[in-house]
Amino acid sequence: MRSIKIGLALVGLLVGAGFATGKEVTQYFVSFGTMGVWGVLVAAITTAGAAIVAMTAGSFFLAEEHSSVFNRISHPIISKVMDAGATVTQFAIGFIMIAGAGAVVEQQWGIQPWIGALSLTIIIALVGLLDVDRVSTIIGGATPLIVVVILIVFVWVLLNKPDGSFTELAAIGAQNESPVRPWWLSALNYTGMTLATGISMILVIGGDSANMQNAIRGGLLGGLIYSTMVVIEVIMLLLAAPLVLGSDVPILALTTHIAPWFSHFASVVVVFMVFNTALGMFYALGRRLTAKKPEAYRPVYLLGVLVGFGVSFVGFGDLVNIVFPILGWIGMVIVGALILWRFKTASRIEAEGKARSRIWKYATAPAKASTRDLRRIATLIRGTAPDNERFREKLQDELEQQHEGEGEYEDSPEAAQHQEMLDKLEEYDERYASQQAAAASDQAPDAAAYAPKQS
Repeated sequence: MRSIKIGLALVGLLVGAGFATGKEVTQYFVSFGTMGVWGVLVAAITTAGAAIVAMTAGSFFLAEEHSSVFNRISHPIISKVMDAGATVTQFAIGFIMIAGAGAVVEQQWGIQPWIGALSLTIIIALVGLLDVDRVSTIIGGATPLIVVVILIVFVWVLLNKPDGSFTELAAIGAQNESPVRPWWLSALNYTGMTLATGISMILVIGGDSANMQNAIRGGLLGGLIYSTMVVIEVIMLLLAAPLVLGSDVPILALTTHIAPWFSHFASVVVVFMVFNTALGMFYALGRRLTAKKPEAYRPVYLLGVLVGFGVSFVGFGDLVNIVFPILGWIGMVIVGALILWRFKTASRIEAEGKARSRIWKYATAPAKASTRDLRRIATLIRGTAPDNERFREKLQDELEQQHEGEGEYEDSPEAAQHQEMLDKLEEYDERYASQQAAAASDQAPDAAAYAPKQS
């Protein structure tokens, strides 16, 4: 169950507004015609694999933010480059989403794009100063809705595809411009772009799971679901190429052929996705830039949103064409560093995973754990990648989350057993630390013995 929650959280993170509009997959895959199918298959495999590695790293270090992981997996200079890249990505996605709002309202309702962009800018500026977590959670409900919209449009395209063979229709799709060539490099760049836009939260999601197997399985599930959705969208847009050629928001161009009410509904869902993505990016950017001066958050946040509005005048299509490849190169560096770390520390990761599985086995059934088992668990925890106290805190959080919603759990015998186990683990750890300190003190040279003799 925990793995499923992690997987769905990953899907919600990766299925952003770029996916919802259909513009990014058009430029990355549809623009190559039939070869775009091979491209999206390569991207599907590499994206799923990269998601698993990123989730593994997050869980391994119990990450609370991305820079702590970057510092541990790469050279300090490379780490700073990746950290700066992740920050730039947050701003870039933010202003692209503002431009996207303008493109949606222009295509769907004939409103000037700057009006749509300004409206979203004002809403983001105001909401970002309020309880952003609560609002973001509510609006995040648009994620399953956009998946439903994509599936409905896909079925409609299969039943009503334009005349012509798949090769002929794909040739029309190849008339779109592609920012990266050839097709295989475009696929890798797409993987990098996808991971770059979500790497900060992916590491945090992985870091929320002390059980590495849950994080890995969640990464696999989420990566496969997202990759499958991208493959479906690419095939759909290739089959419907004559109907969406030249559109800034291809998905909405297709919904107009289904029914007016459905087109309006889909447009609202896309706007919600754009809002949620932009809000999350600007909020994270503001907090990141003011980490040492939290009181400066409001002016910095508002300035970032205002600058994003100014950049959005370049236009949604042009921004996607220019900025996304740059983000893709940044993402490829990050993914490359994560993969290199994964292979260099393969044996350490495997040992860590086994140790945590044994810890989790006894932690979830404390009544069956003997004193010897608990001491063994304490020893295993001392050997884990994170510090002991952090690991115990995360273990306790997961035990509580496992029983979340069970009103009687807090007063149950099982809860008491869990707490007793955690207290004993802390006691054993403190005792071990005291023994180590005493041993170090005994081995220290006697200062008096080396004192100069007085004549």
